Amino acid sequence: MIDANKAVFLPLNERVIDLYAGFVHDGQMMKGLKETDIYTETVHFDVEGSYSIYQKVIMITVLFPFLFLFILILLVAAVFKKFDVVGNFITRYNIIFWAFFFNMKKERRIEKIRLPKYDGIEREDVPEFLDHCKKHQVRVYLYSYVSPSPEQQIKINLLIKDELICSFHFITRLSDLSTIVKVEKIAFHNSLLFINSMDEQKEAHLLGFTSENGFRRNIQLLKKRRFSSEGGKNEIEWNSSEIIVSYKSKIEYYLKAKSNRYFKNNTIIFIDDTEDVFLNNFVRDNLKNINMKLDLKGMRLLHFPSMNYSEIIDFAPISDFIRYRFPFLYAISDIELNELIAELFQNTAPDLFYKFILEELELPYFKRPALLRNISDGFGDTDNKFTYKTIEYKTEDDLKVFFDWYIEQVKIPRAEVLFKRAPEPKEYDADWNFSNESRALSEELKFKIDAIQKQGNVGVLAEVLLYMLDKLKDGNPALLKKIQPLLTTKKSGGKNAQLSHLSIDKNFKILLTDFGNIEIKMHTLPKVVFILFLRYPDGIRFKELYMYKNELLEIYNKVTNKSDKDEIERAINDLVDMTNPSINQKCARIREAFRQYLDEDIAKFYFISGYNGEPKKIKLPRHLVTIDFK
Repeated sequence: MIDANKAVFLPLNERVIDLYAGFVHDGQMMKGLKETDIYTETVHFDVEGSYSIYQKVIMITVLFPFLFLFILILLVAAVFKKFDVVGNFITRYNIIFWAFFFNMKKERRIEKIRLPKYDGIEREDVPEFLDHCKKHQVRVYLYSYVSPSPEQQIKINLLIKDELICSFHFITRLSDLSTIVKVEKIAFHNSLLFINSMDEQKEAHLLGFTSENGFRRNIQLLKKRRFSSEGGKNEIEWNSSEIIVSYKSKIEYYLKAKSNRYFKNNTIIFIDDTEDVFLNNFVRDNLKNINMKLDLKGMRLLHFPSMNYSEIIDFAPISDFIRYRFPFLYAISDIELNELIAELFQNTAPDLFYKFILEELELPYFKRPALLRNISDGFGDTDNKFTYKTIEYKTEDDLKVFFDWYIEQVKIPRAEVLFKRAPEPKEYDADWNFSNESRALSEELKFKIDAIQKQGNVGVLAEVLLYMLDKLKDGNPALLKKIQPLLTTKKSGGKNAQLSHLSIDKNFKILLTDFGNIEIKMHTLPKVVFILFLRYPDGIRFKELYMYKNELLEIYNKVTNKSDKDEIERAINDLVDMTNPSINQKCARIREAFRQYLDEDIAKFYFISGYNGEPKKIKLPRHLVTIDFK
């Protein structure tokens, strides 16, 4: 496999070919302009520490008689437009006086103030930007709608010779760049396209670049950002900049995967393409200690060469994890699944394992050997976002220092809370408490999930398992034939790729027919609530749940053999009473029943979810639901 490349496409301009480093104002280079021409320096003094109450009383006593004099001086200064100068003068010497009076140390601070005529001026540094691209293995291409002059061509050739840019391209429209994109194997989702005009945006989209908000946006407008009502008509224009160097932050140790079906942010993957024996031996010998330290941060390092099939005695934890993450494998027996695991280890060499990961993620080139990890923080924009750190060393001590540093700084990113939750109501409100109470799990299930998640390294191996099965020609044709439909379903990539048909039979058993016909067991009341919400794809608001009381009674009477009408009535009244936690408790039991067998990513389609004040619903598409009882 040939790695795709990260790239930057820059429109031809004088700043680039002149390798300009200096100030820019309204798109014009301000050659010869120095920082001393732009700023004036103002000296400030601050007292180290703080004044005591005793000192503050003395200060007020001494200064109070002069208060009206200070006000008069400042008013006169304001008339002559010298308010800032006089104010700073009074403040400075007031601090100096009291610092001397109380024998306190004073700190001298210089503040730079930009002259009004240079408002909006910015610093450009094209060499720094191009060096940054080179450091991060990002190729730079120049393009232009007009032929360069002979003088410009000479400068372009020098940039190519110095390997600061790869090539120059004369085009009639942006889509003409498609040829170079194809030949150079450019990864669109990891590249930047700079345009000079919003008129080019449509062509940029046709070329394959996108202007979606947030992390996905990789079209950059080289234009001064405008805050007036005339500018900022869309997201690109609002975030535009006339300074190329300002986009350095978009070219870092970050990689965008085309898709990410199985990497979570708690697994670090060792990737190599050179079979460095010394490095692999070091990692293998120190893996236990490395993972003990990472475990304190809720993370694990997966080093595939260290995973030895012959040393695995108990396959049960691996089987549990693989089925939990890929529940269509409940359809085969333990013996058959163990055969699949054996095939995985016996037929997968490290280079094939690394090749599979890079093919699946479609990541661009990054320098290896390296540690690769997903850095999703809970927001959708970061699900496919990865970072890497190249391992560079000369001695074993270098490797010890590297891994100690990496473990120290690595952490699982968390989504920042950008809003405050409304105050808790004085009276219990089931809707308000739903998000917390419906997620409660029993201690027994927590223990089970924790045990499964500790096997997290085999999550990636499970994907390799499917990949290997798809490639097998010999070995176990009968088993391969049996598993092939499951592979086809998994590879479909659709929204329902990992979802099973749900059936409720005439005995009210809840079965996941595509997941080995496993039965999801619930007590009566949770099952009643589950069936009710299955009937309403658009959901039900908790505050309107009382309107479904008769329907709940009807379902309850069908599901149970109980004849105590008063007891049934009390149970249903508690369910529809928003000052009673009963409905949240039943939703928690429903969620727990599915989490016994399914990872959260799949289980969330089967249990009841929703935000405060909004309808609560079961996300499972109803064409996957069959109810046999009347």
